[in-house]
Amino acid sequence: MLGASIVALAIELSIRIFCPEIPEIGTTRILVVDALYGMTDGLRPDATGVSDGAPVSVNSMGFWRYSAVADSGAPGWLILGDSVTMGVGVDPDSTFIGRIAKALRTYTVCNASWLGYSSADYLNVLRGRLALRSARPGPPIRRVTVFWTLNDVYSNQPFGRQPGTLVRIYGGTVMTFIARHVRTYQWLKGILFDRPLEYYQFDRPFYNPQGDHFRSCVSDLQAIASICRQSGAILDIVLLPYEYQLRAGVEDYLPQRMMTRVADRLGIRCWDASMALRDSGVEPRRLFRFGDGIHFSREGHRVLFAALRKLYSSPEAHAK
Repeated sequence: MLGASIVALAIELSIRIFCPEIPEIGTTRILVVDALYGMTDGLRPDATGVSDGAPVSVNSMGFWRYSAVADSGAPGWLILGDSVTMGVGVDPDSTFIGRIAKALRTYTVCNASWLGYSSADYLNVLRGRLALRSARPGPPIRRVTVFWTLNDVYSNQPFGRQPGTLVRIYGGTVMTFIARHVRTYQWLKGILFDRPLEYYQFDRPFYNPQGDHFRSCVSDLQAIASICRQSGAILDIVLLPYEYQLRAGVEDYLPQRMMTRVADRLGIRCWDASMALRDSGVEPRRLFRFGDGIHFSREGHRVLFAALRKLYSSPEAHAK
């Protein structure tokens, strides 16, 4: 028993040394206020914490803090996204939003992204920040961008269990601790299972025009577009792919095609980041965190930023 424990400890230490890309999992809960925007949690002003090993903090306005300072009097650019846009596990200034804040200082970047957000949460945050802006601190919002991850379609409708849910349910607190803190577990899971494929296969069926989830997210986007038009804010959507979709030989972009059609119908500018990432010359798995397939690695954030910088530097990007 003692010998087995020593071997397990040695393996764990070796993985921590030679595979530093495998982080601890978990985000400090003090970073958010429950039900700040109706039914949606929101960032707590001036809070500090850790997200998957990366130190993070919230500024006094209730948005993620970056070291970059916008030009004096710069209008606000409200960023709506989930944990992918939040940039879990990556130093804030190295995320694609942190890089945008530094490069495009004609806007005050206001990133309100949080774990698990979906289209219903984006609408709630927008209502709280734009439609009721007089009650919230911060610059006037003149641009709104929704960074759409495929699982944002879940919206406020009930759905089945995601991959790995049963393990967490039956494993209880012990399994939760192992999943968050034992790097050997993360390493084995990444080696033995194709988690990126599993998550894509789970999420793809939600892109059904007749499904409750898809219809609900379309309704949310329609409401978001209406609020932005009434407020005079530019609105666009950036579609973020899963790692599986970028693999050689895979040509499955059904979710992106459906979202593009919806955006066109609603009069919302929409850009699919899939081709820019696929044509970057970087191996798809290097663009994403180890064994993840949804959240970008530091390299993935860098590559995505390079494409976004070109997109938002064009004159068309600033025209209403």
